Amino acid sequence: MWYAIAALLFAPLGAPLAAQVVRGTLVQAGSDAPLADAVITLTDSSRVTLGEARTNAAGRFLLDARNARAVRLVIRKVGAEPTESELVRLPIDRDTIDLQIGAPVVGVTLASVRIVGDRPVRWTYNQNMLREARQGGWRVIDPARIEKERASVQSMGDLLRRLPLASVRPPEGGQGCYYYVRTGRCLSLVVDGQVLGANAFVSANDVYFIALLTPSQATIAYGPRARDGALFIATRRQADERPERLQRD
Repeated sequence: MWYAIAALLFAPLGAPLAAQVVRGTLVQAGSDAPLADAVITLTDSSRVTLGEARTNAAGRFLLDARNARAVRLVIRKVGAEPTESELVRLPIDRDTIDLQIGAPVVGVTLASVRIVGDRPVRWTYNQNMLREARQGGWRVIDPARIEKERASVQSMGDLLRRLPLASVRPPEGGQGCYYYVRTGRCLSLVVDGQVLGANAFVSANDVYFIALLTPSQATIAYGPRARDGALFIATRRQADERPERLQRD
């Protein structure tokens, strides 16, 4: 069953801006309680998917709605029925649209399941980030390749020159930014999920994995601060741990 979402934005249709961003907060209908870890899919009026984003702990999300006149938002959360909004018309005079969305949480009743076998695996933070980066279609340089190279390099620039990322040009002599050849612009460095800008310092020895995000991927994931593309770097804080088995009660 589908439920309507209360979205606090309505405006006349018109010619859309070239690069509009839809951002907002997802809360439980009838309260201010944020809904975290929900997947929001943005579709146009013909229900063609424009992009997806996952809400953070505060229920916040950001989506790229470029060239769309009107959109629908489909909310999916594990354990709850999917929710779909009415058609939301985008204003023609703003490049950032803010929404407040209230979605009902209606539980899904599942058949009983009997699990036989080994105990489940609990993943570390970085193992989850690696899985999400691959699922998101980011260009990932995995931990095995990074581990092979990082012990023999002196800097982050030296490490990148040894990796299959020909479209990224490291700064020369440690000065400048990480240049994205395809756009002719500087990439934003995102370290452990934090956007640090184009000139942040990262030690090569701290790197667990690297992912390259195109401008559209980076804008959807991290907003206008990363609109020219991003270089995602996961550090080794927790990354070298083996997956932990859940303890028996």
